[in-house]
Amino acid sequence: MNFYSNIITPVFLQKNIKQRKFSSTSFVKTYDLSSVNKEIERFVDIHGINKFLLFGIPKSKHVKETYKKDNIVSSTVQKLRENFGKKIKIFSDMTLSPYTKDGHSVIIRRKRIDHKKTRDVLCRMALSHAEAGVDFVVPLGIRDYV
Repeated sequence: MNFYSNIITPVFLQKNIKQRKFSSTSFVKTYDLSSVNKEIERFVDIHGINKFLLFGIPKSKHVKETYKKDNIVSSTVQKLRENFGKKIKIFSDMTLSPYTKDGHSVIIRRKRIDHKKTRDVLCRMALSHAEAGVDFVVPLGIRDYV
């Protein structure tokens, strides 16, 4: 067992980007469907890393993006499963903050947390990712308010 076999690598995903974008921290890259496969293969082949945590970055800020049939996370999971099968372990981020206009990880209506709507959307998101083939959902956005 090597050092890298215990690492879960974060992978940030966005649809239809022309090239990899680099954030203010140079080690963080954003991939689209056409480039993510090559990067995952590189991690597996060169470093022996086979665990990946996928974070979706939506084009539009709407919670429906979390569970749409072709959402970026589910689309990527399906593609990775086609190419790697069970050779890799896939985790998916379960937070709403990238998908809400206010950046909160909950749905707020009339200045109050809408627990029921938040729970419903998170459940639909988890189901969408599970149906696509993730091994684990990571409940980053699920706290005691849900």
